[in-house]
Amino acid sequence: MIPCNPAPHKGAGFLYVAKTPVVDPADWCGSGVAGGTGALLSQHLHPRSMSLHQTLTRARACVQRGQVDAAIKLYRGLLVSMANHPQINTELGVLLLQHRRPQDAVPFLNKAVAAAPAAFEPWVFLVIAHQRCGDLVRARQVLAQMQAQGFDASRLAVYEQELNEPTPEAVRALAQLIDSGNRVSAEIAARMMVSDYPSSARARDCLNKVMEMETVNAK
Repeated sequence: MIPCNPAPHKGAGFLYVAKTPVVDPADWCGSGVAGGTGALLSQHLHPRSMSLHQTLTRARACVQRGQVDAAIKLYRGLLVSMANHPQINTELGVLLLQHRRPQDAVPFLNKAVAAAPAAFEPWVFLVIAHQRCGDLVRARQVLAQMQAQGFDASRLAVYEQELNEPTPEAVRALAQLIDSGNRVSAEIAARMMVSDYPSSARARDCLNKVMEMETVNAK
């Protein structure tokens, strides 16, 4: 299966690269579901005809062969008569997310969490989709909804940390701009970082370093 590499973060252009999520779409899509929350999704499969299972199997096989367009067509065909089916919407959303189409993935993942709110994975992928769209505000809102749903706080802590702190890649890239003496670009990037991560002391420290650099250069 094609690996799911993190897509560029929209917030600060060339500086930000979203971290690989703890639950990676590349590890999940096409493999069905696993664990307790997967069982919650699979419950929606049983009452349906065997044609649903067969079509999902064909779609997953297409994904494994790299025939993404064929898989998407199969998933969309199923959704014509089962528009709110959580399993179908989740698998299609994850497939789109895996292939760097997070904005297209969001509507399907929204339907999945609405249809199976007790399933953990669709919520996580919805958070990741918003993050990869560069919409950190919405990603945090979805995470807050997960907290309200009563999901294990220890499982959510990793995502909360990721959404509230700039990535090490972003910090290193900003440090390189500072070292190069590119004050204008460094300040723009630092202010965007603070805007994206308003509660982050690290982001504020980065901006302070840029402002100190400007002060030194002005003397």
